[in-house]
Amino acid sequence: PDGDKLAIGLRDETVLLLSFPEMEVLADPVIGMVPRRLRFSRDGTILAVRGSTAQVQILDLEGRGLTDLGDANGLRSSPSSLAWAPHDEALAVACDNKAIYVFDLQKKQRGPRRILRGHANAGIRLAWGARRDSLVSVSWDSTVRVWDPDAGKQRLVLNAEAKFPFVSADGARLGFVHQQEFQVL
Repeated sequence: PDGDKLAIGLRDETVLLLSFPEMEVLADPVIGMVPRRLRFSRDGTILAVRGSTAQVQILDLEGRGLTDLGDANGLRSSPSSLAWAPHDEALAVACDNKAIYVFDLQKKQRGPRRILRGHANAGIRLAWGARRDSLVSVSWDSTVRVWDPDAGKQRLVLNAEAKFPFVSADGARLGFVHQQEFQVL
């Protein structure tokens, strides 16, 4: 997040955490799965790691352990996208079953707090609003959806072949890439 750490997933089921630019090894924990996608929390203290099956693990980089958000905790399909909430209190996980699982990491409850459904196709990408009151998703179904993640309801559906959603820092603007151009609403 601040450019001082680099995480690399290795086929031997480890995550190599390096200082940057020195490239000194800070940690190399074994996580029990081959990492496919890594996403630092905004403050850089937590790393979400996606595996190739219904596995997402949360690695606390300050030494407090590893949490598995996999099948035993309600994740029923292969994850395709991970997005941290603005203050790292929640993680949204989009899966190949067209559902978005929202985990509340502060409450330490088993399973997702909400499961958001509405996309007709997979390939979902995610972005949180600045105040955590909205979550934006785009999918191969040619829709952009704005969700209220606490209520589990859709606020807005736009028909657009979109990719790479984003929300402005103040939460006032929604944007995405449409036909190779940035679109801002």
